[in-house]
Amino acid sequence: MQAQQLLSPQPPTIFTGDAQSLSDAGSELCNNLRQHVADLVSTVSPADATFDNVLVKLLQHENDMQLTSNLVTLYSLVGTDGPLRSTAGDTSQKISHAQRDCKANPALFRLVDAVYERQKDDPTLDAESRKALIEERRSYIRQGMGLTASNDDGDACQKVRNIARQLGDISSEFMRNLDEKEHCIWLTRQDLAGVPDDALSGLEVGTGEMDGRLRLDLNGPEARWFMTMASSPTTREMMYLGTRRVAKENAPLFSEAVQLRHQSAHLLGYPSHLAYKVEVTMAKTPATVIEFLDGIHRRLLQRLPKDLKELLQLKKADPAVRARGNDNVILWSDIPYYSRIYEEQNYSLDQGLIAEYFPLYQTVSNMLALFGQLFGFVFTELADVEGRSTALEQGLIWHPDVRLYSVWNDDQEGGEFAGYLYIDLHPRPGKCGGAQCRPLHLGFERPDGKRHYPSTVLLTNFRKPTSDKPSLLRHDEVVLLFHELGHGIHDLSGRCKYSRFHGAETVADFNEAPPQIVVLPAVKLLPQLRMTLFDTAVHSTPQSQDGAIDVAKIYADYAELGGMKNSGDEYGYASYRHLFSGSDAGMYSYLWSKVLAMDMFDTIFKRNPLDDNEGRRYRHLVLEKGGSRDEMATLVESLGREPKPDAFYKSLGLE
Repeated sequence: MQAQQLLSPQPPTIFTGDAQSLSDAGSELCNNLRQHVADLVSTVSPADATFDNVLVKLLQHENDMQLTSNLVTLYSLVGTDGPLRSTAGDTSQKISHAQRDCKANPALFRLVDAVYERQKDDPTLDAESRKALIEERRSYIRQGMGLTASNDDGDACQKVRNIARQLGDISSEFMRNLDEKEHCIWLTRQDLAGVPDDALSGLEVGTGEMDGRLRLDLNGPEARWFMTMASSPTTREMMYLGTRRVAKENAPLFSEAVQLRHQSAHLLGYPSHLAYKVEVTMAKTPATVIEFLDGIHRRLLQRLPKDLKELLQLKKADPAVRARGNDNVILWSDIPYYSRIYEEQNYSLDQGLIAEYFPLYQTVSNMLALFGQLFGFVFTELADVEGRSTALEQGLIWHPDVRLYSVWNDDQEGGEFAGYLYIDLHPRPGKCGGAQCRPLHLGFERPDGKRHYPSTVLLTNFRKPTSDKPSLLRHDEVVLLFHELGHGIHDLSGRCKYSRFHGAETVADFNEAPPQIVVLPAVKLLPQLRMTLFDTAVHSTPQSQDGAIDVAKIYADYAELGGMKNSGDEYGYASYRHLFSGSDAGMYSYLWSKVLAMDMFDTIFKRNPLDDNEGRRYRHLVLEKGGSRDEMATLVESLGREPKPDAFYKSLGLE
């Protein structure tokens, strides 16, 4: 391990922070930012402002700042004790407030605006620098700096800033309600009939009032999978509604956020929050988003009766349902279970048998080898199982479950160091739920021309193996792992000058395209489409005469999409963290990205998915560019044409 580190041109991050040191680091970061801006506006005038003496200074400071701010954010997601996580969350908020305050500095905006007017068409600027200039100026305008200087508009600008602060506080509380509180139900073994014994053996057994019952975490992946296996329709509905009722206290928070987002958009001159959000995406306009979703919705409803008929036949033949007397309609809670039965009967798809081929640790190793072969990387683990306690003592990892890899380009790609990959696989108290891949360090070019290499973190919550029972991945978990590792490969591939464009830091509706290669069947697409349509509607609906947007009513409008049912699901949006993690008014981007992903796969990889020549070409044309150039231009160059949805519709049987 030590020898490998000596060979690396950049040492890995050291994780030895406690709550106080983290708070101090955040305060220092905010003070440095304020001082940096103060120095800039006091030494440069609009008449003398250039890209080199204004934008380069801001971009280089941003490069350095994210090295600490991303670390703070990571601690808020994985901190090993409550005070550390809480302090990290509060510190992250302070940093966000400081960044927003700087964007609200009129003197700084005048400098950036002067550079834009002077050099927006400057042929000496490279494409990435020109894009940085355009986006930097636009970021000030999108926070109210473009408003004229009248008193009324000045008040509006302050209101926009205040709303941004309120939304940041609401977001933190929303996430804490999901991650810091216990969300579970206790079920008997009879309730869980149909779920394999080896899966049940991993659940906590209750004592006292819950003696003999099994604890099912509603925030984890097990609840979703158990719905595919539990033979009791009552249990399936209980689990489904349980997952939809997690963190009920988030419902008023989301409603308040929707009102505030709309108010801010209106103050900035946009007709809706949707219009505000999509302006900076590939879609550009709400009309494009709505037309896109209408196309999917229309085709899906044409296909749906056939699919639902197949599932309804299975339900009618189910003795457990006949005894209950509710076999005339497919419920939202029925989709996972009867879809699995249909796949087993028609495609011999046995999830249990599949899992036998995907033990977790071996699957991770095989995926890294596959990505390495396809894109030209070599992954070297810096600490094996025995060495992780030492790595933890040295501060190289934040928990003994974490795996740290030093990543290099292979000989064909030049043999250069590429960065670090951290993989944190298992759930534990306080760790964020779900799965995500996020940057620890974004890559960038240092002032001396050398690179700062990226470090990326994969966070999942797969069951931890025991001495007598391995952790086996189901098919959907394999797909999830492959998807999130795809984001990590995107980060490790990035080669940009500025950290803001590195790797997966692209526009929202392109970001999810590179890691996606699998699209769900039509009937399974329904839950995702439902949330997408809700997100689009709730962020584009005009306020009523009393100035409110009725979130609950809009959610109810999509409760029976395609004829589906499930009473008791009144505020499922309260558990949907995507609505506060940057995907508000952007849920369409997951479907949009699937269209792009299917087109790229069909065009580039379908003939031979393991063709490393195509993989390396894709790495350099797409992954390496990140957000440093127009994403549509990147797509057109890689495809040789404009993208089209044919492959996506074909995969769903929606031609």
